[in-house]
Amino acid sequence: MSEFRKAKRCSTCAVRRIACDQKTPSCSQCLLTGRSCGGYHRQTIFVEGDVGLRKSRRKAKDVPRSPSSLKGSEKKPRARRRQTAGPAIKFQVAQANETFSTEQDYLISVIIENFTPAQERSLVRTVDGTAACLDSRVCGSWVTLLPEIIARSLVHPDALQFAIKSLGYSILRKTPQALEAYGETLCLLKSSLATAGEEVSYEEILAIILCLTLAEVLLGTEHNGWSAHTRGVCKLVQEKGPGAFKTGVLHQLFTGFRIFMLLGAIQQRKESFLDEPAWKTEPFSSEPKSLMQSLLDEISGLPSLLQRLDVISNSGREHQKEEIVALYKDFDTQMLRLEDWEANLKISTNSRVLWWPVASSPDHETSFPISYEFANILVANTLSHYWSFLLVIQISISTLLALSKEKGIDVACLLKQRATISPENRVALAKDICQSMRYHVQLEMGLYGPAATLYPINVALQIFREENKMEEVAWCENFISKLETMGILLASHIPSVETGTKKRT
Repeated sequence: MSEFRKAKRCSTCAVRRIACDQKTPSCSQCLLTGRSCGGYHRQTIFVEGDVGLRKSRRKAKDVPRSPSSLKGSEKKPRARRRQTAGPAIKFQVAQANETFSTEQDYLISVIIENFTPAQERSLVRTVDGTAACLDSRVCGSWVTLLPEIIARSLVHPDALQFAIKSLGYSILRKTPQALEAYGETLCLLKSSLATAGEEVSYEEILAIILCLTLAEVLLGTEHNGWSAHTRGVCKLVQEKGPGAFKTGVLHQLFTGFRIFMLLGAIQQRKESFLDEPAWKTEPFSSEPKSLMQSLLDEISGLPSLLQRLDVISNSGREHQKEEIVALYKDFDTQMLRLEDWEANLKISTNSRVLWWPVASSPDHETSFPISYEFANILVANTLSHYWSFLLVIQISISTLLALSKEKGIDVACLLKQRATISPENRVALAKDICQSMRYHVQLEMGLYGPAATLYPINVALQIFREENKMEEVAWCENFISKLETMGILLASHIPSVETGTKKRT
């Protein structure tokens, strides 16, 4: 046995192998992810002396090119670090297996590598050895669960295997194979559900649909392909009830898909069951909420407001003053809730800097000479979507005021609107979104960074078109083209024609 002394980090950051600013009473990383900070005073931890802790991990370029080249490898996986002393810590690092016995193992490794930050790829729970899912980003926070789910798959194993193939081949840009596996997954899932009776594995079904949803983002087969999966998941999740998602794999799959369900509801402009109080509390009664999950709490009522706006827009009635005034007040309340969320965020982080401006690289041209750096990808994802949601509300309020004038309704009581919904403020928020894009597409962000930009960049593009900011429009279109070259083909469906304020975001 040999002694392994940890660096000066809190115990939570130490086992995650990430930087720690050593703030007290809680470091910034733990504070932002809603996790308990383990502190800085720990007993010594001992590990096997021959494990080779300083050996660097194999880089992505060293991964064998095909599954066939893996079968003959005789290299044994390295021993797993064994913790024999020290405090109770939720996660530890497991040594990665460098060989793959099947094509499926290889494809799972490809998925995890492209949708998981490097420091999270080998995390496992110290209690039971299952994969850790840290809810640290919009896209793919659940993919580390795939090995565990596939290992105990009993009800829909074939459909799950083909779903993994579809996503894996999509990442590798093997489009024909990806589409074939995609179609096979749907057929197998339909057949399995038809014959399963009461024996349905929600865990497997959610994993299957999550794989297909990400495959849609990469393949871009149609504009609303991903939202079709979202509608299916919403029915399953609602049927299961909020109490089923308190802990374990189902909880982690729920948090991974929650933003897709809400974005789908916003796009469809239909009220969501996720706005019910039980869905904001019960699934999180045993696990803390991350920064993103707390934001989703605040905007869960937005789809319902958009639905009411459409009802007023499509109504032939001339006098709807009461409905318009009530809806305006509700939109205003929704915007205040978001602004309060931002204010509380600043208080809860003790005014620590979450994002800051830096000079853009020359290849970003002159439209945005400033870009934003963020404390981590969770902050970047959360704030870019926060700015987007604010813009959707402000556009909706402007649309509502225009409708009242068209219908000849005296809305003098509404004209005391705050300056925050002015055209200048909308443009400023759209610029904030664009200035956050560079951070998301850095090489180390894999696919989980670029894929999270689709909704924000779409909203920003609409604002610039409405305000006739053609230089910024061109920048957004160039960025969208860049997303396509990076393998995010759903970006090709972002509208390339001018849209109006009534455009569904």
